[in-house]
Amino acid sequence: INTAFNGNGDPATFSSATAFTLDKAVFAGAWNDGLNLRIVGTTADNQTLTKELVLNTQTATDVVFNWSNLASVRFTSSGGTPHQVYAPGKGGTQFTMDNLTVNSAAPIPEPETYALLLAGLGLVGAAARRRRAAA
Repeated sequence: INTAFNGNGDPATFSSATAFTLDKAVFAGAWNDGLNLRIVGTTADNQTLTKELVLNTQTATDVVFNWSNLASVRFTSSGGTPHQVYAPGKGGTQFTMDNLTVNSAAPIPEPETYALLLAGLGLVGAAARRRRAAA
């Protein structure tokens, strides 16, 4: 089992030069109950998608995003109170994330690709016609 968490409670970010889809993930507070988690997705055309969660240490929160055409996602955690057993008197704003599902978008062919495909099909058709005429 692989679970990620944000070290020292710092914001966590991931990004890609290729557009991707953030499908889903499971979150929990690592040390604090009532931990606030703000998730901001930025699309390839600079639109912003936001989701706010309140997390606890003993409960996993399944989140379905279905955010597509993303360039980056940023997670920022804050607040909450230390769990009595896990972090008595200490606490921390780290969150845990598991079962992260991200899919890259298939590249969209450029118009030139379609033009080459049509030209190639035309040449194949012309060659087949010549072959039939010669036979």
